[in-house]
Amino acid sequence: MNILHSSFKTLFARDMVIKMNYGSCLDLAKVKKATLQYTSKYVVEEPKQSFLACVAFQLITQQTPRIIHAKQSVAAFKLKEHQVVGCIVTLRRDNMYEFLQNVIYTHLPQNTYFTPIQVSKTQPNVHFGLSQVLFFF
Repeated sequence: MNILHSSFKTLFARDMVIKMNYGSCLDLAKVKKATLQYTSKYVVEEPKQSFLACVAFQLITQQTPRIIHAKQSVAAFKLKEHQVVGCIVTLRRDNMYEFLQNVIYTHLPQNTYFTPIQVSKTQPNVHFGLSQVLFFF
């Protein structure tokens, strides 16, 4: 079991139950999956850019990314139907916890331009972006 996963179960869950007045630790939100997405305007202009992003994702997550294609044409973005737009990787279980541990403990403290993550009680999803992928290597 990953350190992040075990510490969430033992320390964080108990602390949240006491401080936030939950009925039990079963009422807490659970982390089910982590999704990594890459898209850029340069991918539309130069499709070979998506290959570099796919290789970077594969090195970071040890999973093969899925290529995303445009579903319909958009003239304002100079986008044609079935054109490569980016890539996506979905992490679950142990791979997800390893990636989150890597991001939380190693890469977020190194990022000096990182703004705090805004979490709301109404929306369970947390989104944040990293401009430099070189932090992972």
